[in-house]
Amino acid sequence: MYGKLTLFFLLLFNIMFFAFDTVYAEVITLKSGEKVSAIIIEKTENYLKIDYKGAVIIYRASEIDNIDGQPYNSALDTKVQKPLHLLMGAKALEAQNIARQVVLSESITAGEYVKRAIAYYNKGNLDMAISDLNKAIATDKTYADAYRYRGLVYMAMDKTDEAIADYTKAIELDSNKEETYYVRGVAYANSKQPEKAIADYTKAIELNNQYVQAYLSRGLLYAMGGNTGKAIEDVNKVIKINANIPMAYYTRAIAYANSNEVEQAILDYSKAIELNPNYVEAYINRSLAYAYKNIIERSKIDPNSPQAYINIGPAEMSDEDFKLAIADANKAIELAPKYPEGYFVRAKVYMLAKDYDKAWSDVHKIEEIGGKVRQEFLDELKKLSGREK
Repeated sequence: MYGKLTLFFLLLFNIMFFAFDTVYAEVITLKSGEKVSAIIIEKTENYLKIDYKGAVIIYRASEIDNIDGQPYNSALDTKVQKPLHLLMGAKALEAQNIARQVVLSESITAGEYVKRAIAYYNKGNLDMAISDLNKAIATDKTYADAYRYRGLVYMAMDKTDEAIADYTKAIELDSNKEETYYVRGVAYANSKQPEKAIADYTKAIELNNQYVQAYLSRGLLYAMGGNTGKAIEDVNKVIKINANIPMAYYTRAIAYANSNEVEQAILDYSKAIELNPNYVEAYINRSLAYAYKNIIERSKIDPNSPQAYINIGPAEMSDEDFKLAIADANKAIELAPKYPEGYFVRAKVYMLAKDYDKAWSDVHKIEEIGGKVRQEFLDELKKLSGREK
């Protein structure tokens, strides 16, 4: 009896397993020539609803050339499936994405194209996102959001100039959206135009004086530009709005470090790490702060300058600071083993301690993972170690 019961459940499991396993993707070819591999959820004479990597996307029948090589209308009897995550019982996703009623007009609006583009963008298909945003703009050249979202996609594609042009057009069409000024500021910052970036962050803050990210981004640029007072002022405003944002303390720490207030910087890096124990950049910068603490406080040397590497020995760094600096560099490497900056900082610390073999070992590791070591550091390491590699 037991054996028969066991066999029954095994058969039932196999039936269930293979039933779930029958979900497959079909290739939808659009009239534009683009192809999408997705699971068909619903198919009618007027539209097709698909699951693209968990995102529900709708196409009009007029946009589709064929499905798996069959003309759309002749493919209406193709098996319609629910996606695997729905078969497995993800009721929340079903309620959010599938069960909603979709009302389709005769023509596709710019807003619909934008929504579809966002779905593709969120799933990493940037080409399809751009395609739909181009269609949105062709449908309505005055739709500011289409330009703004296309700018975001261009930024993800490292096309900064195109992104700035789209953000500028979006602002021309709608000058009251703080988000557009903010993202254009990010683009300007990425293209090494800090003055323009600060101007855009400032405009975003004028439109929304609670815009935390704009304060933080402007504060970071102030800190990097040596304007410590304004940087700290911006960060303090953020902390007043929300005292639990790790980047606020990280940004203020940079401002303190750049003004040689190393102990204050260490306190803020530590607070950032307390709020986010996986904050790689905070560990990296705190490691440097520990390593250069005594040197900077006595001589006011900029730790980022080539002169900071000259004639520095273990007497300048206490055993405790050395251990703390190495521990932070090790933690950064543990969290991000493919990130060259962790190895670079550790190499700096080892060079300060005159452990040149370990410094060279980290240089080789950076090269091994495809990173590039700064030339001034290499020159000084060669000089101090008496080695070429």
